[in-house]
Amino acid sequence: MMRSIKVLAVALTALAGAAATAALAYGGGPMYFHIFYEDASMTVQVGARRDVCMNGVITAGPVNGRVSNYSEQIPTGQYCQGYASSN
Repeated sequence: MMRSIKVLAVALTALAGAAATAALAYGGGPMYFHIFYEDASMTVQVGARRDVCMNGVITAGPVNGRVSNYSEQIPTGQYCQGYASSN
């Protein structure tokens, strides 16, 4: 019983720390190229777009061609830093 309480306490402490960290910064993360294909065979490219970091938030850049349900993501090697909470 005592061991279960200790494990629960450690888990709750870790969860609280993760939540506090998440509350401090928003929108950051790696950015990608998105390549869109005609169908599930993914042989005919119909469009592409690149993620853009605007004011610390990752957003979709303009699309060249068209968007489809069949796509792949390729890392750009760039990282959006996000922004700090004012709370």
